[in-house]
Amino acid sequence: VEKVTAPVERAKFQNSFKGIRVVAGSSFAAVVVTGFAAGLPAIAFLGLSLSVLVAVALYCFARYRDDPSLVEYRLFKKALAELVREVGERRNQRKTLEGARTEVVAGMNAAHADWNVRRRQVEAELQEEMGNLQSRLSSVLRLLEERRRSIAAQEASELRTLQAGLSDRIAGLEREIAGLAAKENSEKEGSLQSLRRVFMDSWMRGYPIASSYLSGIGPGNAARLAEHNFVTAADLDRYGLTSVPGIGPKRADALRGWRDRIRARGEARAPASLPRAEAARIEGNFQNERSRYGQEKRVLEEQLQARAQLIRQGHALERVGIDKDERAHRDANAREGAGLRQRYAARVAQLDKDMQARRTKDQATVAQMTQKLREFDKSFSVLQWNCAKKEREGAKYDRLGFGDFLRSATG
Repeated sequence: VEKVTAPVERAKFQNSFKGIRVVAGSSFAAVVVTGFAAGLPAIAFLGLSLSVLVAVALYCFARYRDDPSLVEYRLFKKALAELVREVGERRNQRKTLEGARTEVVAGMNAAHADWNVRRRQVEAELQEEMGNLQSRLSSVLRLLEERRRSIAAQEASELRTLQAGLSDRIAGLEREIAGLAAKENSEKEGSLQSLRRVFMDSWMRGYPIASSYLSGIGPGNAARLAEHNFVTAADLDRYGLTSVPGIGPKRADALRGWRDRIRARGEARAPASLPRAEAARIEGNFQNERSRYGQEKRVLEEQLQARAQLIRQGHALERVGIDKDERAHRDANAREGAGLRQRYAARVAQLDKDMQARRTKDQATVAQMTQKLREFDKSFSVLQWNCAKKEREGAKYDRLGFGDFLRSATG
């Protein structure tokens, strides 16, 4: 409100003080004359003087009450009181408007808080529903997984039972076949060693001692050796060589060394493998039995594979059924979940729509009330300025008291 700072001209009494002064003067003069003329005692004179003073004061007060400036001041105070009352009423009206606006804003905030609570509640309900739906699906999937494990265990048990019956027989046939191969190889090895022994015996007997041309082994020693049946290199393997007259350790070592050299050359030339005909003969001896064992093994293996395939196929069909059930449950769960989300999304959308409508309405109300407060404040500011101005104008009546009247009268 604009401050009122203009200087104020003081109001003055408008009645004439001449008459008052004449009445007062003549009254006091009469009291003095009467008192001296009548010879009144001092107490009586004082009482008479006080009576006259009171009468003059009452007369002055009556003239004071009837002064136009005082009448004007009474009218001014009445107008100022009315103005102050109006300011108070308008201030109360503003408080009422502000309270109503605050109440609307509080209602907006409460509605927004309630919307948040309800929205979170809807979201919590959705989460709970989705959790229950997932729990039901998990329970079904656990049962299906248990069925899969049961099928796998049953399949493994049936395959073990099948293998326990046929695999042992197949393993026995494999051992028989391996035994035949070992026997065949052993016979081949025996024939080869026999062939090498015949060759080596013939080879060693083809070198007479008399033709060794060894130092110290002349015809005489060769004859003595022959007498003791040491004729060829093959005979030098026997004991008793040093018992032949003329054959000491040195000549015996020389003969043995000659023998070893001949043997080494013979072993290098000895057959390293059986002749094809001999090997075919030996293989032919084992071929029929090997074929019989092999045929029986193939039959058993085919039976094992066929029965195992039947077992796997039967359980594979069961697994296909379980997979189909799982897909069906998952699809149903997905559809139900989509339906739940759609329904809850519709509820949330409705809550948002209602909240937006409430907010729009309340914002419009607040805007109207704010505008009304602005307009009210404009007129209220003018009223307060007028009231302040009126109060400032009241300062010109500050010197219109009865004392001021008496001082003015006594001049």
